Amino acid sequence: MKPIYYLYAKAFSDFSSRMQFIGLTSALLISEHPELYLMLFYLGRQIGGILVSYLAGVVADRYSRRRTMILSELASGFALSSLIFIEHPVFIVGIAFFLGITYTFFDVSFRSSIPSMFGEEHISEINTLLVRLGAIMSIIGFAAGGLISAFSSYKYLIMFDSAIYLGSALILLKVHWKEQTNPMQTDQPKLTVSHVLQSGIYRFLLAIGFVYPLAAASYQYALPLLASVKEHGDLYNGLMWSTVAAGSFLCSLILKKQFVNEKRYIVSLLLFAVFVSITFMYELAPVTFLILLLAGAAEAMVQVCHYTLLQRSDERVRGRLFGLNTLALRGGFLAGFGAAPLLADVISLPHSVWAIQSILVMCCVVHLWRKYYSRNKAGWS
Repeated sequence: MKPIYYLYAKAFSDFSSRMQFIGLTSALLISEHPELYLMLFYLGRQIGGILVSYLAGVVADRYSRRRTMILSELASGFALSSLIFIEHPVFIVGIAFFLGITYTFFDVSFRSSIPSMFGEEHISEINTLLVRLGAIMSIIGFAAGGLISAFSSYKYLIMFDSAIYLGSALILLKVHWKEQTNPMQTDQPKLTVSHVLQSGIYRFLLAIGFVYPLAAASYQYALPLLASVKEHGDLYNGLMWSTVAAGSFLCSLILKKQFVNEKRYIVSLLLFAVFVSITFMYELAPVTFLILLLAGAAEAMVQVCHYTLLQRSDERVRGRLFGLNTLALRGGFLAGFGAAPLLADVISLPHSVWAIQSILVMCCVVHLWRKYYSRNKAGWS
């Protein structure tokens, strides 16, 4: 079976995972202490991933990435299916922690394998397709999960997602691609992550791996609050998130194969910060949805550029770079969701968003200044 078919299987798996997410959070909302368990649920998912991020990268570099993906999917499926029999909120939080671990192992190996699966000349096309499929699944999956949870039991979502995890593992057994030889068994010179990070672009990518989720978390926290001032706040909240996903989808249709380079990556980051900042300059209005559409498009460009540039790294350390990127990403989201409420209380909601977006802008400006300075210094030496 060709690897391209697995992308669609993975998209279907993402669809079921989004429904599962809605189902589990709905189950926690009817528990005795919903606020406490929801907080622990979100923390568990992030902390589980943070703890194993670099280890997942080492495993991806030293062992079969395909085998790691299969084992991760099987472990996720069996762990999730246990929730059919045990309903206690503490157990749900524990499973969320475990799924954070298994997803990290899977995602690091999967992202690291894309150049081997499809060829380095097709990396940007594949990442664009992943963004497109992810946007579609976000629009449909969250809505479907909400409907099923409202009119039926969340356990049906659990059963469905468990089956999809196991089905994904079975499909991976049928999919084959040429994997790297274990670097410990070759005559190639040893390459370390610290050596690779001497390149400014990889330092910048990992820095953005933290700062961009920090900026994204601030507006993800603020959007529901922006919608809450309206009479039908829940409806507006859903429409805003659908608009962001639609922007990502539309952008993925027009991104070209030759799009990705460092300059365009920086431009997409700056556009994201600008569009998000403009969103909170005024109260919720029709123009807000147009700006969110543009923010979603910028978000798609950031994702495609970020993963494509990382995947152009050396095969021997690519897994560890993705492990560090996952560590930075999850840390950024944790910091963002922790800092955003505090800043909103100290200053105001719009000012808190602008303050955090300015960190992203400053990170880009500092990188450009360092690059310009080092180039001039090299010219004078």
